[in-house]
Amino acid sequence: MTITRASEQLFRLARHTRNREYRRYWAEDLPNRLKMPMDLEKLKRFHRGEPLNFESQLEHRATRMARYAFRNTPYYRQMFLSYGIVPETFLENISSLPTLDKAIIRREGTNLLAMPRSRQDLTFCTTGGSTGEPLAFYMCGGCDPLHQKFLFEMMGYQPGDRILAMDGSLVPPEIRERGVYWIRKSAKQLPYGSFGLSSQYITPENIDRYFAFIQEFKPHFIRGYPSFIDMMSHYLLENDLHFDFHIKGVELTSESHSDRQLESISAAFQAPTFDQYGHSEAAVFGYSLGRHTPIYCSPFNGYTEVLDDKGQHVHPGEVGEVVVTGFHNFAMPFLRYRTGDLAEYEGREGGVVRLAQVIGRTQDYVYTRQMEKVLLTALIFGRHLRSFSRIRKWQLVQDIPGDVALHVIPDGAFGANEEEEIRAAFSDSGMSHVTFEYPSNLPSTPRGKSRLLVQNLGEGAV
Repeated sequence: MTITRASEQLFRLARHTRNREYRRYWAEDLPNRLKMPMDLEKLKRFHRGEPLNFESQLEHRATRMARYAFRNTPYYRQMFLSYGIVPETFLENISSLPTLDKAIIRREGTNLLAMPRSRQDLTFCTTGGSTGEPLAFYMCGGCDPLHQKFLFEMMGYQPGDRILAMDGSLVPPEIRERGVYWIRKSAKQLPYGSFGLSSQYITPENIDRYFAFIQEFKPHFIRGYPSFIDMMSHYLLENDLHFDFHIKGVELTSESHSDRQLESISAAFQAPTFDQYGHSEAAVFGYSLGRHTPIYCSPFNGYTEVLDDKGQHVHPGEVGEVVVTGFHNFAMPFLRYRTGDLAEYEGREGGVVRLAQVIGRTQDYVYTRQMEKVLLTALIFGRHLRSFSRIRKWQLVQDIPGDVALHVIPDGAFGANEEEEIRAAFSDSGMSHVTFEYPSNLPSTPRGKSRLLVQNLGEGAV
């Protein structure tokens, strides 16, 4: 750390010490932050079979955040008062309280801010908006780095292990001109990796450079986008390439994935895969402990619900929307925040919610000619067509109700029979016209993520 940077941090600390909002935040956050490493050690013991119960801690954290939001934000104060509910009974009455969505956050703005006079020192965040609904909000607090460390240790991380991020890192043009598509992200391996290998610039012409860097860096762990890692896995398998080092695990994050992608990644990288589920809003930290385990939601990061379209909690085996209450954002608390993600609820044990799978997003739907919505979970994820196994990557584009264009990058033989099987399946769901295109590449989001649906009908269609 340079002298200038150290001086800036000391100046900022002195300013915060004089700030009543920051002193209030520290009083709320520091005790739990100091306790978090011990709590996560208990969570490790829980997964090793020790009969631990975190319900009381879950209730304590949820009540503490509800009380903080009530005392410090106009929006939540009015909400609790209008429903006649006190924050101390937040979980007891949670189903009676309204949910929070992006439209409310945009509309209420500063009414949701708990530290309005400290805005200049808060972290300003935006979501990527891959669903067409980008969101801006403020953060102060958070325990994602500690949870990431916990997951890597559950995966087998040891001091000295190297972690490579295969994500949407931006690499300056002058560096890319030298054929370098990676960049140092941190001097430390934990929690997000020291180098970022970027999905933004990969092409069939330069993919060999990506392979060469991985071979040179020799990571013990890889963390990144499933679509990007899967692209590399096909390159390895098709060219019979192998790494001359052992990879302990591959953490898949930021996107949904298919079973076929998991098989391809495991085979190519000769490593087990682990899921990590979360959002920029940092109100949920989900993780799997291998390919055939559910996604567990940490009871120390947030309170997780899975609700049907009537706002009722679903039963095990049913699909609903993931709704979360975050425990660590003291700048702009999110109570009962609708993530827009659909998941199959498996159950809850000792305060730890289990999701059998995260399926897609509630906004992922296409329209019939009659303007009826067809959810992608019904159109794609609920079917087991032979044709799907022959698709490496695809994207659905809708410009006209009832019409869908499928942009397909095949995986092996894909022809008239596969097209007809998919057309028949889509026709059963109300699609009148399905066309196929075969581009050499598919566009990603500005952050380099894969996007399954490009819905161009706009808000007026909803």
